Amino acid sequence: MTGSKKILLIHAPHKPVKAGESINLSRLADALRARGAEVESLAFGERVDYLLDQFEAGALPVVFRGEQGA
Repeated sequence: MTGSKKILLIHAPHKPVKAGESINLSRLADALRARGAEVESLAFGERVDYLLDQFEAGALPVVFRGEQGA
């Protein structure tokens, strides 16, 4: 990863589209941090003003369906 990038892992409280599919978000966050990213985990709808400020500042939003786990 070139330079430092802020990534927001956003958890939507909906079940995944395909049953049985899961992503280990803790491992994903650790891998992204190892590549130089600043990673933050939030629940969908939580701290909306903060999220909008982060988007404006260039943070990359990544939305996952399912339980929060990073």
